[in-house]
Amino acid sequence: MSTTIDKVLYDLCLKAQANAYAPYSNFKVGACLVTNNNNAYLGSNIENKAYGSTICAERSALSNAYSNGVKKEDIKYFGLLSDSDKISFPCGECLQVMNELLSNDTNIYLFDKNGKFECVKINDIFPYHFGKEND
Repeated sequence: MSTTIDKVLYDLCLKAQANAYAPYSNFKVGACLVTNNNNAYLGSNIENKAYGSTICAERSALSNAYSNGVKKEDIKYFGLLSDSDKISFPCGECLQVMNELLSNDTNIYLFDKNGKFECVKINDIFPYHFGKEND
């Protein structure tokens, strides 16, 4: 990892990942968003035997933040960590939610389990999203 921001965000994602409940997939994911005033909001994937009731870490973190009054313009960084040797990308459902709840210029750090990462923007990974401009 190259900067303090990367290390701090990775560590926060790792903390969130430790809280994941994934008895069915055994694929634990942690997410964290950091606001402009450096507050951190964590999210973990929480699986359920009724698979449609499962919530991904990305939506968990965003729900946590928004439930505490955070708005898209308040979010500085968003991090995502899976327990894979490869960088994992958000699912389509999460991408749509992230598209609506993150600003286009929010830095999104996608980490593998070893701390290697890519930094992208939502439009880099979800260019053809559903939204007003595509109606």
